[in-house]
Amino acid sequence: MTPEPEHDLKIEIAHILTMDVVAYSTLLIDEQSRVMATLVQAVRATARFRQAERSEQLICLPTGDGMALVFLEGADAPLECAMEICAELRPHPEIALRMGIHSGPVKTIRDVNDRPNLAGAGIDVAQRVMDCGDAGHILLSKRVAEDLAPHSRWNCYLHDLGECEVKHGRRISLVNFYSESCGNPEPPQKLQCTSAAKSHKGRTATWAILALALCAAAAFFFLHRTVAQPRSLVVLPFADLSPAKDQEYFSEGITEQISNSLAKIPGLFVVARTSAFAFKDQDVGVGAIGRQLHVSYVLEGSVSRGANRFRVAAQLVNVNDGHQVWSETYDSSEKDILSLQSDVAQKVATALQIELQLPEKERIAKQATSDPAANDLYLRGRYLLNKRTIESTQSALGLFKQAIAKDPNFALGHAGIADSYIQLGKIGALGPIEAAQNAWPEVNAALAIDPQLSDGYVSRGILFTDYEWNWPAGEKDYRQALALNPNNASAHHWYSRH
Repeated sequence: MTPEPEHDLKIEIAHILTMDVVAYSTLLIDEQSRVMATLVQAVRATARFRQAERSEQLICLPTGDGMALVFLEGADAPLECAMEICAELRPHPEIALRMGIHSGPVKTIRDVNDRPNLAGAGIDVAQRVMDCGDAGHILLSKRVAEDLAPHSRWNCYLHDLGECEVKHGRRISLVNFYSESCGNPEPPQKLQCTSAAKSHKGRTATWAILALALCAAAAFFFLHRTVAQPRSLVVLPFADLSPAKDQEYFSEGITEQISNSLAKIPGLFVVARTSAFAFKDQDVGVGAIGRQLHVSYVLEGSVSRGANRFRVAAQLVNVNDGHQVWSETYDSSEKDILSLQSDVAQKVATALQIELQLPEKERIAKQATSDPAANDLYLRGRYLLNKRTIESTQSALGLFKQAIAKDPNFALGHAGIADSYIQLGKIGALGPIEAAQNAWPEVNAALAIDPQLSDGYVSRGILFTDYEWNWPAGEKDYRQALALNPNNASAHHWYSRH
């Protein structure tokens, strides 16, 4: 414990960091001594501990298998110290430490040895917060999180967990703090158990709301999905018929581009990529696919690619009778690939007797880039981005950057860079602040080049909502994305999540 000031302590609110070693009691005596010595050394090595100790604004309380650090000033002092402790303990992964942080009232007391000590609700709650965690967790009380949330340094790392039941049936609201370098992103086991018990017990109001929601969902599904809409289709993944079977990125890219062009046709319902690609490499007839997806038509095809040439075959099939409504084979140069998707979309519209007005034709015919090489790099990038791993996303980022190097006015290329940074932030390869700082210039560039780019508004909506907590601006962008493309599945997903 730090030296006690000569005057009596008069403390109202303190900022408390509690910690202990998970499963400490299962260790052998010599292991316990070694672990505790390493922990104490790590704590005392942190800059925040030393600073508070020098200014006599810190009181340390041993707790057997851990300790409590009571900071008398600086609401963010416990969290700063916790992060520094994580860094100090990185060479010691065998020490399973958990931490809890709370700000609350404490008071000075004299213990049984007539020495000064601390007690009060502040320390009690901090201990309860820590008790809810598992190894690696840094849990905060709701009160602390609300104090820290307005600061950009912290708010990206705060994740609400809801309530957890603690000793004597009391419930406390928890927030999980984790970043790319410290903390545990998994929900605490105790919280999961509490949630399960609460769910099992149930509440009348909750079940009533759930029942209404299910009825509404069932009614919507019945009215809108069980009977196929007359003008509805799914674009199945085009088969790669290249001799080397090495054009999967190209076949998937062509499929997505055709689907996106068709989605721009007013009055035509197009099934989202996720549902369509569930049938990739599956031996399922078009009739069965139509019944499962509740669509009237299936667009299927194949891709074969050689040196500077490609062949794309496409056919539109009526799922009710299996008859071919339209088909065509494109056998052309690489440059012609840029206009292929718009040509297919317009011919499908004609086959379905959808009359396109001039502005709609122009919007469908608009090419994202005039550079075939840039388009090919973009297709490769999207193929890798859809795999959603750190390695594939980093590779996709490099390909998108190459694409805009060839065509700086390639709006989709800029949007691909932004999406890559957003994804790297969400899967933990980049910190949220760094991810957002890199994504913002690219999404702004994409929308400056093409103000009608639906995907650009989705990306910006994610940045507003998930990285800046600017929910009104995020909602505005999601609505704009859907106004530009009502069939944009990504926009529907992120807006519903919002």
